[in-house]
Order: sequence, then structure tokens, then C-alpha cells
Amino acid sequence: MGWVFGFKPHMVIAGKGQVMAVKSMAGNAEDRKPFEAMVAEMEGKMFADRGDISKAIFKRLW
Repeated sequence: MGWVFGFKPHMVIAGKGQVMAVKSMAGNAEDRKPFEAMVAEMEGKMFADRGDISKAIFKRLW
């Protein structure tokens, strides 16, 4: 796709707007790694961008 500069912010936000987790990654980092780490201890429904979750992560969280 080309060169990526900067960073990508990742946030987990609860239903009422509370920020539950924040992580900043390099612009060329994979999106799935911070998602797994940020939601490891959480319970309940989770909604994510298609790029943040794989079939393996979905099965483990289910």
C-alpha cells in the first residue's frame, strides 16, 4: 500500500463513553495485536473494525 508515517491510536470505549483502554502504535504496526492485549481482561459485547479481529480472535473471545 505504500509508506505509513506517524502513529495509530487505539481506544476501547464503554457504552456510556468511558475510556477503558488506550494504546498508541507505530503507523505500520498490525492492528490485531493491540486489540487482543486491550480486551484480554474485559467481558461483555465488543464491536471492532474488521481489520482488528480475525477468526481466531473471534473464537477465543466468544
